[in-house]
Amino acid sequence: SMAAPHVTGLAAILMQKFPTLSASAIATRIKKTASLISLIENGETVTSHGLQVTQSIFGHGLVNQAMASASIGSLTIATRENVFDSEFGIDIT
Repeated sequence: SMAAPHVTGLAAILMQKFPTLSASAIATRIKKTASLISLIENGETVTSHGLQVTQSIFGHGLVNQAMASASIGSLTIATRENVFDSEFGIDIT
């Protein structure tokens, strides 16, 4: 299947971007962001035959590199104005 090199390439991208994720977490991320919506074979689609039938034909669907490699959460650091760390000489404003 030509899906194997695409999925492997996406896994490599995710491993580089998120080095702390386990192999299982990367596999889950790829599966959860894949899409079955636009896939059709012999008239069988998610809408007409349901998720289980469509997954039996197409697996988890088309990988979505943009969604799979999107940032995980966000970090907000609360600071006061003109906070100065004298030990390290860092001005955090």
